[in-house]
Parts: sequence; C-alpha cells; structure tokens
Amino acid sequence: MLSVGIDGALNAHQGEMQSEDGKVHWHSRFENNKDGLDKLVVKLEEVKRNTGDTIIGIYAEAMGSYFAPFQYQLTQMGYRVVLVNPRKVKKARDMKNLGKHKSDPIDASTLASLPWMQAEFRDMVTHQRYPISELTRLHQKMKKMETQVKNSLHSDLARVFPEFIHNVKYRDSKTVLKLLEKYPTPAKILEVSEGKLIKQVKKTSCGILGPEFVKKIQSLAKDTIGVPDEEGVIGYRIKFFIERLWEIKKSINKIENDVKQRTKDNKDIQMIDDMRGIERFKAISMYAETGPIEQFKNARKLQGYGGNTPIRIQSGKKEWIGRPSKIVNQHLRYIVSVCARSLASHSEEFREIYYREKMKGKTDTQAYIIIGNRLLSLTSPFYA
Repeated sequence: MLSVGIDGALNAHQGEMQSEDGKVHWHSRFENNKDGLDKLVVKLEEVKRNTGDTIIGIYAEAMGSYFAPFQYQLTQMGYRVVLVNPRKVKKARDMKNLGKHKSDPIDASTLASLPWMQAEFRDMVTHQRYPISELTRLHQKMKKMETQVKNSLHSDLARVFPEFIHNVKYRDSKTVLKLLEKYPTPAKILEVSEGKLIKQVKKTSCGILGPEFVKKIQSLAKDTIGVPDEEGVIGYRIKFFIERLWEIKKSINKIENDVKQRTKDNKDIQMIDDMRGIERFKAISMYAETGPIEQFKNARKLQGYGGNTPIRIQSGKKEWIGRPSKIVNQHLRYIVSVCARSLASHSEEFREIYYREKMKGKTDTQAYIIIGNRLLSLTSPFYA
C-alpha cells in the first residue's frame, strides 16, 4: 500500500509518497497550477506501476483554501483525498518525536505516515458540507464583524457620553443610531433645538418615540461627565462606525434573503425550522454544515462532528472524562450552541431537559451541551 502526504501553500505544495514499511518513494515540491497537478499525477501513476501497489489515500491538512483546487481535481480523477485536522497532524508529529522542528517537507512526511501510525486514517473520510455553507459562513463572519464595530462604537460613546450607554435602551436601534450619526456627541445634541430632535426621532421611530425620549437625551447631555471632544475626533469615529454598521447590516440582510431563497423548498431544513426556538437561518446553517447525513455512521458520530463530546482518557481500570474535544466543525458547534440556548427558552421539551440537568447539579453550560447533542440526534435519521 502507498500513502501520499501533501503540505499545501499558496504558490506551491510539498508532497511525499511512502509505502507501508515507511520507505519514501518520492518527495518533491510542485506548483499550485495545472502544470504542477499534471506532474503530481504522472509521478503518482509512475510509482504505482513500479511498485505494483495501490494508493490508499492522499492526506492534506484542512487549512485554508490553498489545497481546495487540487482536492477537487484529484477527487474527480478517482483518488481518495482526506483532509486531516491540524491538531491530529501536530499529535502525529509529537508521536514521531520531532519536537518543535517544522517545515514543509516534515509536514508532508508526517501526513504520508498517518495511515501507518494509526489505522483509523486508512478508513477515514473527509466530511462534506453543502455548498450553501459558504454563504452561511460568510453570514457568521459578517455578524462577528458587526459585533466588533458595535463594541468600538460603544467604547467611544463611553468616553464622551457615558450616561447614554447606561440610561438609553435599544442603543443599537435604527432610531438611536440615526440620531447619533447626525449628532454624535453631547455638545452636538445640545446645539440643536428640541423641536428638530423630536421631528427626527418621530420620523425614524414611526411615531413610537417622541418628546419624552428627546428630553431625556438632552438632560443626559447637559449633565454629562464625558470627555469633551474639542477636536471632533471622537465624533468622527462615532459617525464612521455607524456608517460601517449600516453597510454590514445591509450585507447581512442580503445574504439572509439570498440563502433563504436558495433553500425555500428544502424539506430537511423545514424539519429543523419547525422546532420551536430555531429560526429559519439557523436551521439552514445547521443543514449546510452537517452535509449529507449518510456520511455519519450513527448519531454519536454526528455529535462528535458538530457537538460537544468529551475526551475520554483511560488507563488500566481507571477512566476520566475530560474537556470537550476541539477536533470538531467549529461553525456547526457554534450554531448548535446558539440553538440550544434558544430551545431552552422557547421549547417545552428542551426546557424540561434543561431543568432536569440543573437538578442533577449540572452547570448552565453543561445543560446546554446536553440539549445541543440532543438536537443533533433529533435532526438525524439515526434517532429512535
């Protein structure tokens, strides 16, 4: 049997081919283009002919998108390509006692030796997610960006107008942001007449807010202990962050609408969406990250892929349960975690599970982990 390890990079990849006895049949660097791909395939087939052995797998680290084109092309040619979690590669390097020495040839060699070091790699498959996950991941990234901008905005407001942060509800609402965008500091607010402020607030809030809200803002601005923005720098930053927020919110809405339109007739997503406490986009994200359910042998495998399954450590007759494993699909784990908290609040069935686990002495986090794993089981055909 032959094994191939490839350490991917932007411009070129490093490869090595080994046999089961650890003998190196080939190692070289090849460009990340068609010419490089052709040279790699020619060499793979040449070694196969010379040795009379078969290639059981091509192993590469699951990092970035540099190796994605090669993965696709090699898979189309019939090769078995396995993406390996970087933590497992690091563990293999430690087992080979390589210390802190790290280079492309060493990583390629380590990847090629994985099936000889651990039998699990011989049958390991790369979990596939649906293409729609590229958009749900982009949405998740944009939401994190939105949070970062909001934190920066709140930080600046805390310097020039701390009373606003402490006393104004819904400070991230459209009405409040529009007000701050035009009048970002207490001094700017006090320069404007009460009537003009009331007119703007009524317009942006559709009449919900009015004179009382404006009087409160003006009173807070008058008695503020905030740092004076004499140079207008903080006011500029506040306006900048609010403008950035509008752009991000617009992008998020666009992604959500597009994804929902693409998946409007999907029955598997509808099944998840029907659970009280899970909104449509979260259901789509779960479906996209899980991928074809047939790739999981049982519900436990699915939980291990996207849930919080603990690491089990056993020695002799003793066994310990450690922290949750980090070798998971972090995007799916995040979605499941958010859904678990929502289910505990909105679903009677999951609320009972939450209180049952709390009665056993579990923490909130532990209870949510159990709910999340239960959710993954319910959304798979393995549950009975």
